[in-house]
Order: sequence, then structure tokens, then C-alpha cells
Amino acid sequence: DVARTRISGNSGSQLIFHADVDTSRTSLVNSLVVNNTFAQGVVRSSPVNLVVRHNTIADNTIGAAVIDTEVRASFDVSRNIIIQPGQPVLSLGDGSAPPAASVVYNLSSDPTLAGYDTSNFSLDPQFAAGYRLAPTSPAVDRAVTPQAVDLAGNQRPVDRPDVVDHDPGSTGDLGAYELQLGEGATAIFANGFE
Repeated sequence: DVARTRISGNSGSQLIFHADVDTSRTSLVNSLVVNNTFAQGVVRSSPVNLVVRHNTIADNTIGAAVIDTEVRASFDVSRNIIIQPGQPVLSLGDGSAPPAASVVYNLSSDPTLAGYDTSNFSLDPQFAAGYRLAPTSPAVDRAVTPQAVDLAGNQRPVDRPDVVDHDPGSTGDLGAYELQLGEGATAIFANGFE
């Protein structure tokens, strides 16, 4: 399990390699994976359970799909921001399709994810400094979230009153960071002529 971790400036074959073990689980949750170089993808795994949720994966140099796996008992690729132009997000080596509702609410540079579920979409994530979200990001208030905190330890979800929720109850942000109230606020300067 890799959770609430910043991973940047590394090189290797892949970030996570997990061989098949009958009762195993691979989990990458609430993490930031940026500016790395991987000869393969980011996750190469064939466990019984796979969870890749609430991550921001961007600007890596990779030589294969971001996630290379087989569909097994439990499969959850959701609420991520994955920006790796020219590479597919998901390669299912066994040729099967993921279970319904297991690849959902992902903002990605790979438009083929929309074929798994209409909640997946391809738009500019509008990153602010440090891969946090700008208030105008389409990833803000996008999905219901099972995570209580984000990568920085901030509360998740935070319902931004200045953002229209994507669906009723979808107050959680995609990716590793939750945009907090007050973040990204624009200062208003008065010049005396109101």
C-alpha cells in the first residue's frame, strides 16, 4: 500500500511492481506522482485487489500504460487526475474489461477511459502551484469521495460554494489535493470609487 505520498524525481522500471499473489492487494491512494522517469508504466500489478484512487499522476516520462494489470476480484481506478499524453491510462493484459463502475470519475489525457464510464473525461485539469487545483478546475466538486483527508492532511470533501457540483452530493475533488475554502480566492481592491 502506498498512501499520502509525494513521489517525484525518481527513475526505474515502474513505481509499483506487484506479482500475482492469491490474497494480495495493490493500493496507490491520495498520492502525487510527478516528474519521474519509468521505463514501463507507473503501476504494474496482477493482484486479487487493485485500488488506484485520488491520485495526481502527471508529467512523468513513461514507456507503457500508466496502469498495466489484469482484472481480478476487486478493481477500483477512480477519482484520479492522470495526465500522461501519448500513453494509455489502462492496459488490461488478460484482454477482459473492468467490472462496471470500477473505472469512474477520472480526469485523464486518455479519452478512451470514457468508454468504461461516462463519468471519465478529458479536459485540462487547470493545475495551480504544486499540482493543486485552481478554483476553475473541472476536477473541483466532481465526485463523492470515500477519503477523509487529502495528501496534505486537509479535510476532504470540501464543498466550494463558488463551484456548481457536478452531480448532487458530488462535493469531493479529483486527484491528490482537495481545494480548501479560501484557496485560490481573488483579492478585490477598492479604489475609493465604488
